Amino acid sequence: MTDPLGQSQVLPYLIGLSQKGHHFHLVSCEKPDRMVQWGDDIKALCITHSIQWHPLPYHQGIPFVSGWRNVRAMRKKAFSLARQETFDWVHCRSYLAGLVGQKLTKRKGIKFLFDMRGFWADERAESGLWPQAKWLYRLLYRFFKRKEKELIANAHHIVVLTAKAKEVLWEKYQNPEPKTQNIKLKTSVIPCCADFAHFPLQTPPKKQAAKQALGLSTDALVVSYLGSLGTWYLPKQMMQFFALFAQKHPHAHLLVITQDDPQVIYSLANELQIPFTKILIKSASRQAVPNLLMTSDVGLMFIQPSFAKTASSPTKMAEYLAMGIPLIANEGVGDVTEQLRAMGGGLIVADPFSIPSLQTAIAAYSPSHFLAESIRNKAQAIFNLSRGVQAYDAIFKNE
Repeated sequence: MTDPLGQSQVLPYLIGLSQKGHHFHLVSCEKPDRMVQWGDDIKALCITHSIQWHPLPYHQGIPFVSGWRNVRAMRKKAFSLARQETFDWVHCRSYLAGLVGQKLTKRKGIKFLFDMRGFWADERAESGLWPQAKWLYRLLYRFFKRKEKELIANAHHIVVLTAKAKEVLWEKYQNPEPKTQNIKLKTSVIPCCADFAHFPLQTPPKKQAAKQALGLSTDALVVSYLGSLGTWYLPKQMMQFFALFAQKHPHAHLLVITQDDPQVIYSLANELQIPFTKILIKSASRQAVPNLLMTSDVGLMFIQPSFAKTASSPTKMAEYLAMGIPLIANEGVGDVTEQLRAMGGGLIVADPFSIPSLQTAIAAYSPSHFLAESIRNKAQAIFNLSRGVQAYDAIFKNE
């Protein structure tokens, strides 16, 4: 919960559900340095909203061994709580937590919500974290693909992030076992949502004030990027886009909001001959992100397309659109293409690795083509946190 994703994609939902009368015991593994930085704030937030948080040390070190230590610690705590309390549901985010939930539902009869998010094992393999050329990683991949089938079969309900992921599950698991015959009926699509109160509508006065606060002129054209720079994201393609964009728009500046090492950006800027004076890199807390995004004229979201990414719903997308900021994104990632086109929320790059494709998007871009209020209003129906909370509430009450 002390990681940015926990603060944006777990706690806000639990707070909203608590306000609807649900009571939670929250078990999570936390990194020591982040507990020092954010632990007290998260504890206070949970107490305020009657969420009983049980943080456990996050084990790092030897691959596989540390992961299983985390699973074992969560399982021990979860079964201890189940002996003390009566639970209606065990809600598990992704596969490792799902291993705990599956055991609880089998031994204690507690309903199991498998919030699988994406295709985790495929993400690990396709990203190179589990290189399939090595026998040990092949075994690990096959093990978790078998577990995926078991988790789906034993879940009382499944949550995925995209309509495409739901179709994949339907095609793959509609026949194998009686328990999965009705998989389409027991699967809900809940994309990564944003708290629209936390990410307010961008207005011209607010944008001008935010630019001035960063030392930018009010006529600067700000291209921004929010989030991690590693694994699935494509910083080189993003920087290539900006280099081409700045040729057409001399007043363009690149704002990068990340907690990753900024040297990645500076090295690419040097390689592409982008002046450092054109680049601002900021490390920001969740509270500070909206003020920085307020400067944006357009956001970038380039992600490596793959099978696993058909199940991906980028958090940054919801946050940009909540503020009415258009995005330039690439094809092959979740429902992004269909959603952006449906709401007029940005432009799609056919191939982020192709210079002509980048140039086509740059030629099509004009700030006057996008209306912030219209983008935000259309995004409400898909990405508003209240919509996500209602979807989880319906699962807990109606299953």
